[in-house]
Amino acid sequence: MPVPQTRADAPELNLAFLEIARAGDLDDDDWTPEAMADWITTRGGTYSEGVDGAVTHLLATQQQWDDRVDRVKKALRNGEGTHIVTRDWLAQSIVNGRRENERDFSLKQPELDANAQWRTAQTTAKAAAEAANFIDTALHRIHRDSTGFRYEVTLRRADEESGAVESIWRLYLFESRARPRLYSFLARFYKTPTAAPLVHRAYDTPRKFEVALAAFKFWFRKKTGLRWDERHLGTNGDADKFRYQLPAAGQPTGIVRPIPPSDFKGTGPATPSVTAPVKLPIPGGAPDDNEDNDDGGKGKGIARGPGGGGGGGDGSSLPPLPDSSSPRRGPGGGGSSSGPGTPETPATSVGNNNTPGSRGGPGGPGGQGPTSAPRNNNNDNNNNGGGSGGVNKRNRDDDDDDDDDDDGDDNGKGKRPRRS
Repeated sequence: MPVPQTRADAPELNLAFLEIARAGDLDDDDWTPEAMADWITTRGGTYSEGVDGAVTHLLATQQQWDDRVDRVKKALRNGEGTHIVTRDWLAQSIVNGRRENERDFSLKQPELDANAQWRTAQTTAKAAAEAANFIDTALHRIHRDSTGFRYEVTLRRADEESGAVESIWRLYLFESRARPRLYSFLARFYKTPTAAPLVHRAYDTPRKFEVALAAFKFWFRKKTGLRWDERHLGTNGDADKFRYQLPAAGQPTGIVRPIPPSDFKGTGPATPSVTAPVKLPIPGGAPDDNEDNDDGGKGKGIARGPGGGGGGGDGSSLPPLPDSSSPRRGPGGGGSSSGPGTPETPATSVGNNNTPGSRGGPGGPGGQGPTSAPRNNNNDNNNNGGGSGGVNKRNRDDDDDDDDDDDGDDNGKGKRPRRS
């Protein structure tokens, strides 16, 4: 190529900030180092006789490139930082008054393109082999649920403006034909509708149904942003996510389980879920708010230890004991027969106002009244007789339950429990 000439009288600084070197003789006597330095520097660039990391362009011939001369090797070590081009790149940049695209003059680009084509061919061949060995349909089939729905779904992502389909995912849940059933989740990805598919395998070997189904649902949610039981929405509104292609009209849509409103992540209404209220048990039993002490001022006796005495009176008939701040309770109320309490066991009596008092009086004639003597962690026997020295029967149950089935009508006699 002859010496490049500019179209204008004054050269343009289109080579500013560029450092240009040559790999050797460029097969033209006019392209001397001195001439090149003049062309480059007058247009704002820098000419270099050596090749280092600062060199942006190396001019070389095809032979120098094929032979990988020393300066070409150094430029290659710079990677993308140094363009290796023919001398025509510099000539056209000077003639046209602008920096030309290096790709059109690159000595590296043909090899880069060839390598890219080889890699694409390898990827396509691998994808074709995987597709051919996707799964042995003689041993496996698409799983169907109890409604007849096939676990073979299509997810599409379209261009937001044109609506043209860009990419496709197809998800599969296979089951073995032989028993016991084993299951496999697989997926195919199509970068474009006509491209060869890439195969995704969650596991190398079949698994139990729960494991394979969980992988299927995970991949569905990852690509659509929806839970599997939200698939009727089709999309979550995110243009970057894939859209679930609903089955054709009249085809099974599969089982959809209710999603609690608090866990619902979609954009539509949550699937209603009705949950029956749970009634929790009250430890020790619920309190009885309907128990009245209306037997003529007779108190409710609470006897500690085995066998309590009768209930106290109205709390005003006897003077207090020396060691008690509460008044003594009077004798028990009338009943069918009299019976003594248990003198050797102190009993704490509680009147109508639930004020703890001293030991209750002896069991006197008492009317019929319910007695309750549950066994609790404190080994306390609560005699709830209405002022009578009723039967104090100790419950042997170890579950802290209350047995209120004793009546105070056994002639006022107290039964002592067997000590454990």
